[in-house]
Amino acid sequence: MTTSVMTPAQHRDETVANITLPMDTDIVVRNPITKLERLKEEMAAKRNLDVGFEKTDFDIKTAIDLVMELDKFTKISVLNSWRFFLNMQCIRMALRILPREFELTSDGRDEYDHLIAKQMDEYEKDGDYAPTLPAFIALNELLRTTMYDDMLEPSSMESTLEFMTSNPPTAASFEKDYDARIAQGQRPGISKREFCELQLEDAVKQHRQLSETGQAAIQFCDDLRVHQDRGFGDLPDWAVDALYTKMVDKLAHRWAKLDIRRTGLRTKPNDRTEAEADQTLIEFVYEELTGRQFVTEY
Repeated sequence: MTTSVMTPAQHRDETVANITLPMDTDIVVRNPITKLERLKEEMAAKRNLDVGFEKTDFDIKTAIDLVMELDKFTKISVLNSWRFFLNMQCIRMALRILPREFELTSDGRDEYDHLIAKQMDEYEKDGDYAPTLPAFIALNELLRTTMYDDMLEPSSMESTLEFMTSNPPTAASFEKDYDARIAQGQRPGISKREFCELQLEDAVKQHRQLSETGQAAIQFCDDLRVHQDRGFGDLPDWAVDALYTKMVDKLAHRWAKLDIRRTGLRTKPNDRTEAEADQTLIEFVYEELTGRQFVTEY
């Protein structure tokens, strides 16, 4: 048997031949994402979640029509709670549009007219890019005319502004907010004292601006000349949610008031019957608008 002896060169050639060579691959070089950038992406993803109004079939116009079938004091209670909310939002939004320490003079007239035009340029536009303030004013106008036509007295923007500026903020007014956050598991990372001081700092600035420029904000809303026919279908979801909640709360509150009258030991039979009838109507409207049965103690 003949044994062949390989030379060192042959050993080297065979070893190279047995090595699996990597394929030619295009390598894409990416900058490594930092922890901060990853965190920003996670936070952006959370903010972009489509969390809309849960009661999607709630129709504001239908709610107004149904409430107008109730007794006088229930109508005033519900609709003026809406008026107060809308008045506050209109004033605050107008303040964000107007320059700080705004004063309408002949020199500032051009700037003022420009702000008016900017809000009204997209008057008929719907969706995410529509100006928000006109929708609030349009609904507020509908409520005002509806209440006037029924000989009810709607709360004015002036009276709302007076309420907003009547009591200067104090640090103690934010203590309940701090305690409520802890109770709900949202534990602040700062002390109650620091929390209240920071909140007070912002509140004082807002109160000062309201006191100095609040009337100009009301005038700005009036000068927009928004009519109720403009419509309010582009109200943001958070506002519709707030209106729904206020309506539900006021209906339940009025039912309780009527229940006290109905069950009063000295209530006359006619008054008892009237209170019971008003309660029945409130229950009907409540169930129509919420889709839930009105729950009572007995």
